[in-house]
Amino acid sequence: MSNLVPVNTKAPTALMQKEAAAGFNALREAVKAGSGVDFLAVCGDVLRPANYVSKKDGVANRSWHKTGRAFDYDQTSKALILVSEIFRDKQYFRTYLLCKDQTGKQGVKKLLRDIRGGSSNAYVFDFTAAAAALGFKRIPAWTGWQRHYDRREFWHYQFDEGLSWDQAMSQIRTKK
Repeated sequence: MSNLVPVNTKAPTALMQKEAAAGFNALREAVKAGSGVDFLAVCGDVLRPANYVSKKDGVANRSWHKTGRAFDYDQTSKALILVSEIFRDKQYFRTYLLCKDQTGKQGVKKLLRDIRGGSSNAYVFDFTAAAAALGFKRIPAWTGWQRHYDRREFWHYQFDEGLSWDQAMSQIRTKK
């Protein structure tokens, strides 16, 4: 038996490590309250089996999904605004959400250029900051992200708590 518990999202396997699950569920509620959008109602991926292997470009064999400490959000949301950020010579993407209420009761008004084209001058919620406040970190894009969509990794957030991948995997394999 592992320390995996259900998370409140629709995903192929909606289970996470206990502390990560608590953070995820809190993040979902914070995002709904702050943006008016239930952005985490659906996730593209949460838990993957330890023996999961993919030949798809941009899928790591030592994925944090296997540790029960990661999620990939739904990339099809109409509320999604993606902004390029270079940090320590690595490409990252900041995720903003267009707030449902545009009267100023939610979010902060910002002029943003979306990496997919276009710009918006609207009230937005900083999803990346909210995730970080609850322990979820974004990861940098993989080399070649400009030519290969799957290497952008803007949708992936992980809850590592300073653990190595091996340490996190050992927690999944042991009884709690």
